[in-house]
Amino acid sequence: MNTPPYALIGSFLAFTEASSMQAAALSLKISQPALTSHLKSFESYFPQPVFTFEGRRKVLTSFGEEVRALLKKKFEHLDHDLKFISEGAQDPKKNHVKIAGLSEIINFISDKVNFVGTLHLCPIKTEDAVDGLLKRKYDIAISYDLSKVGDLHAKKLFNYGYSLAIPSAWKLKPLKLSQPLIEKLIELPFVAHKSEFENLRPIFKKFNIQQAPHYKKILPDWSRLMSMVEAREGWTLIPTFFTRNASNVDVVQIPTSLIPEIQFYVIYRKESLSRFWFKNIIEQLEKIGRERNY
Repeated sequence: MNTPPYALIGSFLAFTEASSMQAAALSLKISQPALTSHLKSFESYFPQPVFTFEGRRKVLTSFGEEVRALLKKKFEHLDHDLKFISEGAQDPKKNHVKIAGLSEIINFISDKVNFVGTLHLCPIKTEDAVDGLLKRKYDIAISYDLSKVGDLHAKKLFNYGYSLAIPSAWKLKPLKLSQPLIEKLIELPFVAHKSEFENLRPIFKKFNIQQAPHYKKILPDWSRLMSMVEAREGWTLIPTFFTRNASNVDVVQIPTSLIPEIQFYVIYRKESLSRFWFKNIIEQLEKIGRERNY
């Protein structure tokens, strides 16, 4: 025997507890014909009649009474349990929130988000943050990648441009975006992010540089690139955000006319906003974005 769907069980229990079909339908916020259809479908799951009539009034058979008693016992704690879960979801102290994003961004927001529950800050590759959100590993993702967002909700957080990061020990002059500087750099080791090849083209085109840079290493991690620059292993083209805390590094900003700024977003499941404390976290992140634009 197959088990009736919960929707049909709910209609059956509402019928048994109401004074009439009309009252049961009103409690379920459906029409009487819809309730009649539900009850007929519910009865089809059993080998014996569940309902009979006393005059024009639909009532339970003795078998139907047995079904009612069994289901009532089965679900007698359901209201209490659902209320407990619902109240727990609204109590921030009982909840955990996982925010995923690049380690530099996670570190930046770590002391700026206030939450009385448990806050998990998860450093992760930006391309994996949205995937994790879709798989419900995380509650919030901070990413510039909207290719897989789908039905998720994304709001602008902050944006930043690009810079050249050059070991200070090289003592290159002039420290401004110019043909002499680029001509010197192409003779020196270049450490690159795997996604930034195309961004060099407009810079080289501007100064009519035909020679390719001297690639030393290609990495998937911007943080590691900065570590290599700090260790004097090469220069790089990098989002300005990652140069904030760099030491012994000269930074030359690239005009947005050459390389457009990158827009980061805070991404989450829209239904999560039904919890007031979650909405407050999103508002805090938006405020951080407004106060600090890179």
